[in-house]
Amino acid sequence: MTYGADRSGIALMMTLFFIIAVTVILGISLSQIKSAQSQLEEERFLVQSALTLEDVTTILQNSGSFGDVNDTASLDLFLGMAGAVPLETGRFHGIFTLKSARGRINVNTLADNNSTALRDAMTRYLSDTRFQLQDPAYLVELLSDCMGGEQEVYRTDIFQEMPWLYRERITDATHLGHILDYYARERRDGAVYQVPWKELLRFGSRDDRSLNANYLTPEVWLLLEPSLAGDPVEGLTDGTVLYESAADIPLPAETVQRLETEFGLVYYAPEIDVTLTLRSPEDYHATITFEYDMKTKKARNFDYAI
Repeated sequence: MTYGADRSGIALMMTLFFIIAVTVILGISLSQIKSAQSQLEEERFLVQSALTLEDVTTILQNSGSFGDVNDTASLDLFLGMAGAVPLETGRFHGIFTLKSARGRINVNTLADNNSTALRDAMTRYLSDTRFQLQDPAYLVELLSDCMGGEQEVYRTDIFQEMPWLYRERITDATHLGHILDYYARERRDGAVYQVPWKELLRFGSRDDRSLNANYLTPEVWLLLEPSLAGDPVEGLTDGTVLYESAADIPLPAETVQRLETEFGLVYYAPEIDVTLTLRSPEDYHATITFEYDMKTKKARNFDYAI
């Protein structure tokens, strides 16, 4: 589709304002650390990471520009123009990235009593001969056990071996890694690490199942509709067509309707994933990711790697 010059100009100004504001606030917060010469470098970097995160979330909450991102086209323009922005501020280097937060399956919806379709689709996907998994059904049961909270009876014995493991939901990639390690030991099946989990899953709250058709990864499309293997899935994800309604997706109408009903397929969702990566001259690294809702101006699902 073609965008009007006025809309493109507004989106560009909005994106530039957002990037400049974040860069300025990063510079202020980073410069504050330089005066603390008596601290160890690692401690300085940990403090810096926390300050930077606080400042970035403040900028997001105070940005009035997000009011203009209110439909499929404006969201696509915003994400396309923001992309990945390199940051060079004082002694610290980093990169700031934005992308849709609805391009992958929320693994925690497996615990929903109405998610039979997702559990079946996940089992079928993991049974693909690409992965050579020994027990896909057991793996899905294992994942479901780890997001159901305290129960009298579990499908698996994972909490006997790992009683400290959080049970309400799968919180992040590290948590998922513990579960996959248990599966690999229990079933003696290292093939579980060949599954492209990063392209497949995200870690939201259990009531959040929406998927934005414009940003689904090829692996998610294959999980939703296995008949798309090969060229069809590439055509769906090459970005040449913006999906503003079901009619824009080159699939049978009944298939799209099923995806909407069973998996929460939508065409606009205001949630974005924010990733802030920092590096100091002493080679300390920090990666902080979180989800930000541009409509409610709330951040959640924080994940730190320092």
